[in-house]
Amino acid sequence: MVIKVETLRRFYMMAGATAALLLVAVCLIEVGAWMLPYHPGVTKRNFNRVAVGMAKAEVEEIFGKENEPCDSSYGLSGPNPPRWQWDGDYGRAVILFGLQGEVVKCEWWTMIPADEDLLTMLSRMVRCLPPPRSGGYQIVY
Repeated sequence: MVIKVETLRRFYMMAGATAALLLVAVCLIEVGAWMLPYHPGVTKRNFNRVAVGMAKAEVEEIFGKENEPCDSSYGLSGPNPPRWQWDGDYGRAVILFGLQGEVVKCEWWTMIPADEDLLTMLSRMVRCLPPPRSGGYQIVY
């Protein structure tokens, strides 16, 4: 079977144009998501806004009203500063505050259902499935 050079050239041009279009679409989606306004709540995007030295009121503005304080031992000696956690659908933000009420350390703990299989996890990651709302989570650091 003989394939014409023009046919191959046309095929490669169409494949290249399709790849370029997909690249532009992905870039536009990413830039669009970056430009969206922030909404209060416990998300990884909001967690990335928390910085060391922020006041507790600023953190509450980002996540909303805090939950109960966690166990404050946190492996520290001496007077233990308060540690607060905020739970969301996809994870938990754990914030360690200093004695003056400023952020000293922040951690994001990803929460996944303990009995979730790989296909369900991938579907949830690309947002085809809603986040799980039941108990039985395991924490992934």
